[in-house]
Amino acid sequence: MLSALEDWVQVTAVRLLEGERLLLRLPPRVGKTFLAKAVSDVLGPSALLVDGSSITEVGQEAFREQLDSRLRSTIGSHGSAQLIVDSFDRVLRLSQGPRLQTWLMSQIVDGEFARDIGALFTARCSTP
Repeated sequence: MLSALEDWVQVTAVRLLEGERLLLRLPPRVGKTFLAKAVSDVLGPSALLVDGSSITEVGQEAFREQLDSRLRSTIGSHGSAQLIVDSFDRVLRLSQGPRLQTWLMSQIVDGEFARDIGALFTARCSTP
């Protein structure tokens, strides 16, 4: 990895450990998934990497329940959790996307463990 990229990954990991919430919007095919995985690797077991493109219309409620359980378990084991949701824009396009977004925001902004959760969301943006 290039030095500047390594620095970005390290700084981003620290920011997540401090409980910050970040949105990374970039055009298609510039490496959002690579960056999400790199940050997750640096954070280790307290990172929860979620592939938004793997969430299906049928599995939305099960996903929310599973993520809630994983967040609680990770916080219990490590004292904090860093939620990394790659392809968040795909989550929002699902029929229950807005509901899932509301739930996620309630968890990381004013939920029971909000102070213990840092979050990074990646999403593709439109190109001119």
